[in-house]
Amino acid sequence: MRAFIALEIPPAFSLEVLKISQHLQEKLKGCFVPQANYHLTLAFLGDIPEEQFLVAQDALQTACASCGQVMLKPTKLAHFGNKKRATLVLAMDGTAHNPASSASSSPNELAQSVRSALTLASLTFDEKDFYPHITLARKAALEEIDCDTLSTPLPKACCATKVTLFQSHLSSTEARYEPRFSVALNEDQSQYSPHQ
Repeated sequence: MRAFIALEIPPAFSLEVLKISQHLQEKLKGCFVPQANYHLTLAFLGDIPEEQFLVAQDALQTACASCGQVMLKPTKLAHFGNKKRATLVLAMDGTAHNPASSASSSPNELAQSVRSALTLASLTFDEKDFYPHITLARKAALEEIDCDTLSTPLPKACCATKVTLFQSHLSSTEARYEPRFSVALNEDQSQYSPHQ
């Protein structure tokens, strides 16, 4: 089964991202991601057997034990791949910290902690460079459009407080992400919740 670890997007911030997506849908064609699927991937594990979920849960708890809440600070719209079928994303500042909290972590620090814990647990994952982003659309037609011309007010920075191990269910028409285990990023780092 397909699995990944991601930072969950706070509801108010997610709503602001949705407004950007709706604005973009008026300007270009593509397969836009539903709001329920917004997340910031920290590590993609790919297909793993069920028994490795327990190992991944332990690794996730270990990784988050030393991490505080994470600042989400949008920087720009960007894209991956061929402009005829691009993946359109909202890029984040990987080094951003919450200035109001000395205990906060940056997205880069959290991703490094998660990936190090997975490595120590002998779990494999996609090791391509971490680029913090929220995917807005896939197969977006950007041939005649520059991302800079898609200017729209970006959401204000906010803190994310939950990291989750997801199971990905794919069909020919949609993707559904099932939360399997979550860890809260706050002062009490021992908080966690398995999903039934």
